Amino acid sequence: MNNTAQTTAKFCFACGEEQHSNAAFCHHCGQNLNLIRNATRLKPTHWALIACLAAILWYGGSTLTTSLAGARPTAEFKQEETPPADLKDPELDALRQAAKAAPQSKDAQLALAAKLIELLQTTDPPSRALIFEAIEVLGVALKLDPNDRNALISMADLSFSQQAFSKAAEFYRRFLALNKDDLEAKAKYASSLTFLGQFDEAVSLLREVLKKEPKNFNANAYLAITYAQKGDRKAALEAGQKALLLATNPEAKERFKAFLDSLEKSEHEKDAAAGSESNSSPTDAAGIVRNAIESSPVAAPKLSQVKAVESGAIEVTMNDFPMAAMPPFAKEKLFSRIKEALKAAASKEVKTIRFLDQASGQTMDQIVLE
Repeated sequence: MNNTAQTTAKFCFACGEEQHSNAAFCHHCGQNLNLIRNATRLKPTHWALIACLAAILWYGGSTLTTSLAGARPTAEFKQEETPPADLKDPELDALRQAAKAAPQSKDAQLALAAKLIELLQTTDPPSRALIFEAIEVLGVALKLDPNDRNALISMADLSFSQQAFSKAAEFYRRFLALNKDDLEAKAKYASSLTFLGQFDEAVSLLREVLKKEPKNFNANAYLAITYAQKGDRKAALEAGQKALLLATNPEAKERFKAFLDSLEKSEHEKDAAAGSESNSSPTDAAGIVRNAIESSPVAAPKLSQVKAVESGAIEVTMNDFPMAAMPPFAKEKLFSRIKEALKAAASKEVKTIRFLDQASGQTMDQIVLE
């Protein structure tokens, strides 16, 4: 194109052809170029199920399908070195070439991101190669314009869908600074904070959303999950039952009901344990540690053995418990529970509590007491 020097070029996200900055339709294929703004935002079918899956993984050890949200939640978001998907898609190839040819064009990067997200929305399960390619492309767009709203919300949504909640919170925060009234983003930002242990702020944000949209299923579901992670099962069940009535999609309703069932089961087990706890409370340090772990709905199902191995040291053996991937707030809650139990029993002889993986025998983490 000979006359583009006077304007900033952009690219058609359908065919990849270079356009004038003021063009409304592609001169090559006729595509409406304004659709770029609408196509970039990732819109999974059931956002609440992503948070629900993460909650159950750390609340009750559920085996729900990972196709809803990828792998287990990790403490920090890490981009894997994954090559782009080798898809036979001429439009995608054209957009890749256009983005490569114009690395300084934000519109070229967003056009490619829009196509990648379109493919992600139609792929079940979504291709991880495409996810990481989309993240890389959106990262380039944000370097060119750190305040681009489309890139920010897309990066936030992608991070949320992969349960990279620290990164999701960061991008939602940046997006909401520019779009403070976006209720969908605010609800997902709140849910991200839940999995970072910031419960009170999450509840406050969700209350803001529900004040404006009382029948918002996702916000009600996130609120139930937040209360569950906070340890308030009764409030979680109350909010969850309300959310369940608002679920119109059969799959969403079924999955969320499974989450509520796990909460009710945990509540019954807690009551039963409290009823049977009489004067048989252990006085030895190992027994105190065991009791503290067994009172945790996260760790109890995975506990294999607790024993004193040397002076001042206790070994806790866990079966299939990915402690390295445990969210920081959940680990801190478990460790605090153990410390408080030992303190309440005035047990001062314990100096170290080591957590071992049953399969490998390796130390996963430890508590060092003063």
